[in-house]
Order: sequence, then structure tokens, then C-alpha cells
Amino acid sequence: GGPPCQGFSKIGRGKLDHLAQKNGACKFDPRNRLYRKFLAVLAWVRPKIFLLENVPGILSTGGTNVAEKICKGGEAAGYRVLCTALNAAWYGVPQTRERVFILGIRTDLDVTPSFPQPDHRAVLTPGHLSESDQAGARFRNRAFFHKMENPRTGPSAIGVEAALGDLPPFLDHLRDSEYKADRAKMRPLPYRGGRPTAYASLMRRWDETLVSNQVLDHYCRSTPRDFETFGLMRPGDKYPHAVAIAEKRYEKAKRLYQKGILSSRPRRKDFVPPYKLGAFEEKWWKLVPSLPSWTITAHLGKDCYSHIHYDAQKRAITMREAARLQSFPDAFVFSGGMGPCFRQIGNAVPPLLSFALAEHIRSLLRR
Repeated sequence: GGPPCQGFSKIGRGKLDHLAQKNGACKFDPRNRLYRKFLAVLAWVRPKIFLLENVPGILSTGGTNVAEKICKGGEAAGYRVLCTALNAAWYGVPQTRERVFILGIRTDLDVTPSFPQPDHRAVLTPGHLSESDQAGARFRNRAFFHKMENPRTGPSAIGVEAALGDLPPFLDHLRDSEYKADRAKMRPLPYRGGRPTAYASLMRRWDETLVSNQVLDHYCRSTPRDFETFGLMRPGDKYPHAVAIAEKRYEKAKRLYQKGILSSRPRRKDFVPPYKLGAFEEKWWKLVPSLPSWTITAHLGKDCYSHIHYDAQKRAITMREAARLQSFPDAFVFSGGMGPCFRQIGNAVPPLLSFALAEHIRSLLRR
């Protein structure tokens, strides 16, 4: 299971405090207590194992380690329990997504819980794994937490270009001035020619039941003010870079108007995004082709500027690209419009990470 994370995540806490206009309001979100329902069902059903997933913020919410509370509750229900933080990039997902997992195995089975060993080496920036680096110290009972390490050897984590390179370019937003992001009107597209990477091949054919011969849901949001700014950004550029580029575009348009080349006076709001600098630089972020993506979030449907395509396509990522970065097979079909589909993608545990956990748990039960 995965109890709601809004009250535990840093972004969610900020939003809840803002809505309530009070610092610390997030601590009183009733969803923060839904883990108790999980424990109640656990004590009632008594399965052989349980696995719970949440954001790293669950290790410290208002000074409380909710993850340790869950560990204690699982132990009281008759389980051997272990908690850790895993990075999806370690398991072949092209995304440095960090999440906390709590695994419990019923004591009568006499099996010690553990987690699958990472097999991909990720280059992690200072912001990654910061929570889990301190997690052991946050547990009063240190036996509940096991820190997993980034591999020192083995293949490198899957980069964005290796994950998306076989998908066809999407340029409708540049060709059609009337372009709208309408899922019902989007036709399936063929894959690019050439030999796909091992990761792309897996996404095309996960197994006999999930085989894809065409690309579905490959379209982007319509954000005409910013297409040219996207194209001028370099991989790795964030919001301050985007604003600087947009300002230069605006100044250039003013000069062209003064010279009589443009017939109408340019307006700053048609070039420069309205958000303040210094608050959240990652609100815009252009993907780096050689590196895994950063975390795919559920709010991409409303604001996907945090994942701008790495090449000259001048757009944010499509739904299919977001699904690829989460390791959803291409044959997997999502429900609803763009917003609900992005939420389904962003709220999920990446399938490849789920698969690694499932295989490991099966091996434990076989013992």
C-alpha cells in the first residue's frame, strides 16, 4: 500500500501551509493518519508480507518519524519489519526518484526481511538521498532501518536519451498555430527507425501480454509563450536561465518593433513567465540527455515545465515520455484526459522498481 503522501512531501507541506495560511498546518492533515487504517487492515487480514511505500518526508514530519511508527505497528501486529530508502535509478529506471519502503514478514515464517541489491550506478546530486543519509539517526530503534548504498561498480543508470531516443519527434505544436492538447484527436505514431536501446526494447515488449507496435499518447501541452524559450535553453538549465532567455527575447522584439520590422508593439507578458525568481528554481528544468530524469511528479498535467525535452523539439515532455521515464511499458493504457493520465503516471511506483521488489520478496518467501 501507499498512504497519501501530500502531508509528508516537501511540496505538499508547502501547499497545505499556503492554503491554510499558517506554518505547520500540514501536520494536521487527516491524510497523515491514514497509515493507521493500513495497520488495522494488516492486523485483520494477516498476510504473509506487507510492503508500504511513501516519500522520504515520512521519516521526519513535524519532528515525528512516522515511518518508525509504522514499523512499530507492524511489529506489534506480528511482523519482522525493516525500512529503507531506494532510488529508482538503481533498478534500471531512467529517473533518480527516491522513496521509502517498509517491508514486513509475518514472524511465523521465520524469514528476515531485506531489500533487492541495486545493480545500476547513479551519479547523484547533493539533493538526492539527503533524507535517507540522516534516516538512521531519526530512528530510536536503529534496527528498523537499513541504509542501501549507491553501487560503486556495475552499469551506469539509464539516461534520458537512451530511454526516449526511439520515440518519434513531436512537432505539431510548432507546425500548427491552432494546436491544442486533445487526446481524442491524437493518432498513433510509428517508432523511429534504427535499433532501439535495451531499455527501449523492454518498454516496447515487456512480455507476451504487453507488446507495442506504435506510440500512443505522444503529445504535449500547448504553451506557446514558452516554446522558443525552451529551444534556447541548454540541458540542465532551470527557471532563472529561462527568465533570462525570455527577457532577451522580449528586448529583441522591442528593437525589431522600433525598427519597423514588427507591426505590433510586443508585450512583456507574451515572452516572460510571471513567477518570482528565487522561490523554486526547479519549476523549469531542461532534461540532460546523458543522465536519468529527476522525479516525475503527479502535477505534470498542470505544470510540466519541470521536465523540458532535451533536444530542439521546444516543448515539455509528452505523456508517453513521462510514462517511459517511469518505466511503464508502451502498451500500458492510461485513463482520462491529460491531467488524470499524468497523475496516474506520477503517483505510481515505477514498474521496474516494483518488479525488482516483487522478485526479491518471492525469493524470500521461497526460503
